[in-house]
Amino acid sequence: MSRLFRTKSCNSASSSTSISRLLEIVNEEQFEYNSSSKEQLDFRDWNIPKVPSQKIYKKHWLPSSFNSTTHVKTVAQVYSLSKEHETCQLLNLESILKHKKDGNNFLHIGLVQVAVKPLTRLGLKASILLCLRDARFTEFSDSTLGVIESSLCNGPVHFDCYPDFTVSLSDPHILRTLTLNIKTEGYNVLPGTQPLALVYRIYYKVT
Repeated sequence: MSRLFRTKSCNSASSSTSISRLLEIVNEEQFEYNSSSKEQLDFRDWNIPKVPSQKIYKKHWLPSSFNSTTHVKTVAQVYSLSKEHETCQLLNLESILKHKKDGNNFLHIGLVQVAVKPLTRLGLKASILLCLRDARFTEFSDSTLGVIESSLCNGPVHFDCYPDFTVSLSDPHILRTLTLNIKTEGYNVLPGTQPLALVYRIYYKVT
């Protein structure tokens, strides 16, 4: 199982097509209309359902002697898939350094929400496997936090994971704490094509 995923390493390749001669347009008509959500499903504005932070962290989560701050971070990123296996680290070094500079020592991860939106037409026989891991562990089974496998035929998929553990902000491997492994099937596309949008949201406290 530990060999199931490989680290992301891709170089985007771009290609351009020049058209030397345009065909004569005999007749052209253009219509514009606004369709309601009932008439047409549009996933461009779809986002992960929000969870109130009060449901994750109760009022007396920490003793009063601790000063804690709740952070909710949402990231949307379009992925260019040159391989079927990709890896993404969800924690950001810049944010970690800022929390340390502000005098914090620990980070508690309450909830991680992960979603994938297809940037292709619906109905394709494409699927995805997402595995959220604490990659500081060398054994795959010990590192697994949450897994989802789903078809992308009918649109976006998402899952919620409640890690509920604390990590030191001084841990040299802290960025590996939330590692997302992505495996896709059914996307036979040109190099550099971006068929998926990855969206994730992290609820955490720093103390």
